[in-house]
Amino acid sequence: MGSDLAAGGAGWAASALGGLSLGAAAALVLDLLFARGSERKARRRRDLSLVFLCLAWAVLCAAVLLIVPPKALLSDRTLWIWAGSWCVLGCLAAVFPGPIGIPLAVLALSLLGLTAAEASAWHALSPGREIARLVPYQADASGAAGDLAVPDRNAVPVLSRVALAGRECSLEARVLDLGGPLGYLFGPRRYKLSRLLDAEGSELMTFPLKRGPLTILIGGKDLRLPWISLRTVRSPVLPLETLRPLSWSFDADARLRVLSP
Repeated sequence: MGSDLAAGGAGWAASALGGLSLGAAAALVLDLLFARGSERKARRRRDLSLVFLCLAWAVLCAAVLLIVPPKALLSDRTLWIWAGSWCVLGCLAAVFPGPIGIPLAVLALSLLGLTAAEASAWHALSPGREIARLVPYQADASGAAGDLAVPDRNAVPVLSRVALAGRECSLEARVLDLGGPLGYLFGPRRYKLSRLLDAEGSELMTFPLKRGPLTILIGGKDLRLPWISLRTVRSPVLPLETLRPLSWSFDADARLRVLSP
């Protein structure tokens, strides 16, 4: 799985760099064609060298795109729209290196850094893997107390003792879906644990969260944008019974399920 993500990420990166190179080469050729007199003669050697350099880089990127990523990626229409967008940006950056080229590089690096910071605040989602287990050692009319185990640290200890003012329990989590190049760079799906709730939806316990840039900006709201979406999921409600463990995991569609093994 990890190798497939790395190979897909290389494909998205190669398509972006290849499009950027072709766009810059096209802009340099047009510059040569429309330059006049002595200005054209002075630019010829420099621009021709840059054109061949850009074309060589584009050929290298094309070779990487054909060899490294999964072949199914090549049939993804989004990949070619992505490459075409970078081609246009490469053309503009070559024509206006100061006003467009430098801000473009700063923007691309900033977006990549912010996405990496956000992704680091979430856990990789693996369907079927247990994400939390609650074992009540006491359950009566006043509530329940027990041990809560969280395999992936959610800003809380891996094992902690909790007291809940309720007789039923469900788990709420936030799911981050990443698509396109973001999914290959940081994984397609990630999660955070949010709360334990009773049957009426009243809060029994809140998990402390490590907040990333996107979480700080939108809080607990759902979000849907190209290549990125945030949503809240909740497990079914089960009663809390003494020494009857509750185990939560995600299914293949990132829905929360709960078992009582």
